[in-house]
Amino acid sequence: MKKNLLAIAVGAAVAMPGLALADGPTVYGKVNVSLENAEFDDGVNPSEDAWELNSNASRLGVKGDFDLDVAGLKAIYQAEFEISVDDGDKGGQTFTQRNIYGGLKGGFGTLKAGKFDTPTKKAQGKIDQFNDIGGDIKNVLSGENRVSNIVQYSTPALGDLVTLNAAFIPAENNDIDGDGDPETGLADTISVSLVAEKDMFYGAIAHDADMTDELITDETGTSPTIDITRVALGLKPGNFEIGALFQTAEETEADGE
Repeated sequence: MKKNLLAIAVGAAVAMPGLALADGPTVYGKVNVSLENAEFDDGVNPSEDAWELNSNASRLGVKGDFDLDVAGLKAIYQAEFEISVDDGDKGGQTFTQRNIYGGLKGGFGTLKAGKFDTPTKKAQGKIDQFNDIGGDIKNVLSGENRVSNIVQYSTPALGDLVTLNAAFIPAENNDIDGDGDPETGLADTISVSLVAEKDMFYGAIAHDADMTDELITDETGTSPTIDITRVALGLKPGNFEIGALFQTAEETEADGE
């Protein structure tokens, strides 16, 4: 009987977009499960088609803010973890870190630090209609990075239209450029974006410099970091959406792109 009651309670919580506790945080979650028939061909060992139950970035999280009673400032926070609904195993773990940060928000804008999506990743907006499933653009384009040790400042919406997001990531004594010397600077990697959003229009331009990215094609040198420039445009008249994204990515210290 206890197990049945627990299952009902969990199901109800997941069905809610967000459960706001009185004068406290918002607890939220998403279960995104798909039953798929797919054929995998890596060019070496092609396999027969098979049925799979996949948990597509299902998650649980908590977020909120509270007044600091100092100069109109608010403290903000978020802690979000991915869960594997299909088999409970995410790389050998039950929970894996998604966007987790703490920060301040006020009339000056928003300052936050932790591990979260870069401004360039966020610049895609809702252009990716296959987000979180097999067709996610992270499997095609570089720049879809959620990075650790990132500090970001975002301006208020200027003219109720444009927001500037600027982030830096210290390498913390790691050799990210492959030159044999560890990086010890404050901004060894940067990510910036300029986003315009008004009514049905969305537009963004973003750039990453010295970004570590697993998706590197046409590799010509030994540079493990890349520079990325991304432009996204979208329109949403009513329930119809149309969008386009153009991007270039090239090795920081070589000619691959």
